[in-house]
Amino acid sequence: MAKRSYKDDIIDRQNEKIKELEAQIYGDWLGRRLKQEYSKIKAAKAAGDEEAVHMHLEVIAAIDETGMIPLDEDINPMYRTVRDLDLSVRLYNCLMRAGIVEMAQMINMTFNDYMHVRNLGKKCYLELKDKLSRFGFELEEVPED
Repeated sequence: MAKRSYKDDIIDRQNEKIKELEAQIYGDWLGRRLKQEYSKIKAAKAAGDEEAVHMHLEVIAAIDETGMIPLDEDINPMYRTVRDLDLSVRLYNCLMRAGIVEMAQMINMTFNDYMHVRNLGKKCYLELKDKLSRFGFELEEVPED
């Protein structure tokens, strides 16, 4: 068995920190998202809209079962998450570390905002721009140097 180096131990510890941070951020986000769904159910019940109540109950059931927002046409794309975009590991980790979880957060950021995210450069920005365009969202163009 090969001896592990000090560098390998550091990398393992950093990966564990990223996983813990991701779980915390995603857990907080998921809790807020469930509260939103419950408040939408209350509003739909008050309006007498049984179809909307049923739809939001299905979303909550899917979240409880999978821990993720279901990929359904009825779900507003703004509520989709970083997990739904099939991003590179680098870009995914950059966004999670910065606490950017929902598409709504992503599309409200400027190019300069993204450039202040640690380890997120032009190449990652262009990847994100491409992925978001598949959902009908556009990020600003990369400024010329």
